[in-house]
Amino acid sequence: SILGRCWLLNPVGLGDFTVDDDRHTLGPVISALVNARKALARQQRDLVWYRVMHACKAHLLRGTGCDDDAEHVPREPSLDAWLKAMLFESGDVDEEATSSGLTPLRYAVLAGRLDLAKELLSRGAKTEVKLKKDLPNFEFLKGYTILHSAILIRDDVEMVRLLLSHGADPRATTAGGANALHFACQQGRTASIDALLAHDAALSTRRTNFGQLPATYTIQFGQLKAFEHLMRTQGKQMEEGILVPKYCDGTGYSLAASAVHTVGDVFTLKEVIERGCDLNVRGKVESGMLRTMYSVMDLVCILSKRASPVVEAFTYGSRCSALHSAAYYSNLGAVDALVTAGANVNSQVHYRKMTPLMLAALGGHQQCCLRLLESGADPQLKDKRGRTAAWWAVRRGQAELAAKIEARGPAGTNGNATTVV
Repeated sequence: SILGRCWLLNPVGLGDFTVDDDRHTLGPVISALVNARKALARQQRDLVWYRVMHACKAHLLRGTGCDDDAEHVPREPSLDAWLKAMLFESGDVDEEATSSGLTPLRYAVLAGRLDLAKELLSRGAKTEVKLKKDLPNFEFLKGYTILHSAILIRDDVEMVRLLLSHGADPRATTAGGANALHFACQQGRTASIDALLAHDAALSTRRTNFGQLPATYTIQFGQLKAFEHLMRTQGKQMEEGILVPKYCDGTGYSLAASAVHTVGDVFTLKEVIERGCDLNVRGKVESGMLRTMYSVMDLVCILSKRASPVVEAFTYGSRCSALHSAAYYSNLGAVDALVTAGANVNSQVHYRKMTPLMLAALGGHQQCCLRLLESGADPQLKDKRGRTAAWWAVRRGQAELAAKIEARGPAGTNGNATTVV
C-alpha cells in the first residue's frame, strides 16, 4: 500500500460517501468489528493488537458520530484505570520502552488522550523512544518516534506541542532519514507543520537519505492543501527551494514526476504544472545506496522476463520524466495534463532511452498507448537496445496491442512484433 494510506491512519468515516447518512450507519458496524478483533487478540494473548484496538477505537470511529458515544467508546476516568484497561500491569510508565517501543505514552498519543499524555509525562515518561521493529499491520515502522506517531495518526497540534515541550526531538529520523516534518507533509497535517516550523525552522531544509526535502512530500503524497498552505506561509522558501524550474530531488525525480509516481494525484500535478516546473527533466540519483538498489533491480529485470511489480517499478518507472511515470502507471489524467501542458510525448529522458509509449506498452496499458499515439507518439523510436514499443508489447504477451501500435507506422527492423529475444 502507499505509505501513510493504511486503514489505521485513514478512518473510513472521514472518507467521501455518496449517501452521507451511510457513514453513521457504518459506525456501529466498525465498533463491533473493533470489539471482535480486540476479543480475539486477548484470547490469543496478542497484546499489541489488543492495545492498538483499545487505544484507537475512537479514532477508527471518527466521522461516524460514534467516536464520542460512551456506549461505543467508554472513557476511563484516570490514568491508572486506563493502564489497567490496556493491560499494563507493571506500573512502569516506560513499560515496553526497551523491548518494543510501544510504551503507554505512545498508546496515549495514538488514542488522542492529551490528559493521559500529560499525566504520563508528569510521572517521568520518556518522549524519545523509537519502535524496535516494523509492525506492518498498522504501518508502524522501525525507528518511528512517539512524535512521529502523533503526527501520523491525526493533526493534533496540542499533542505535538506537548511532546516538543517535553523534549521530543523533531529532527529524529527513521532509517531512511525522514523527520517529523516529512511525516507532517506526507499526511497533510497543516497545524503540525506550523508547530514544527515554529519550534525549529531549519527542519524544512533537512533531507532524507535519498535527498528529499519535507515540502516535496506534499507533492509526492498528493497533499494539495498542505502544499498550498506552505505556499501561503513559506512562499519565499518554496520559490527558492523546490519550485525552481529544473528542481529534482536526490532520487532523480522532478517535482512533476514526484506528483505522479507515488499517489498520482492529478490536481496536485496540475498545481505543479501551473507553477512552471520543467516537465521534461530528470535529475541525478545522489544516494549511493539508492544507486546500488537500482543496479540490482535493473539486473533482475534484464535476467527475467517479468520481475515482481515492485522491482519493475524501480527499474522502468524511475529515472525518467513525469510523462514516463504517468505512462508506466497508466495514469490517464496525468498523461492528459502533461501532454496538454507541453510535455514531450516522444521524450527519451529515461535511463534506458525508453519513450512513454514503450512504458505503456510494457504494462499492457492499451488506452494509454492509444492516448499517446493520438498525441503524436512515434512508434518507430527505439530504446538504447534497439527495441520499439511494439516489441515491448509482444514481450509481455500483448500481441493485439503490438498490432495496434504497428498499425500507426512501420516499427522498423528491430521492432518486428513477431520476434522477441
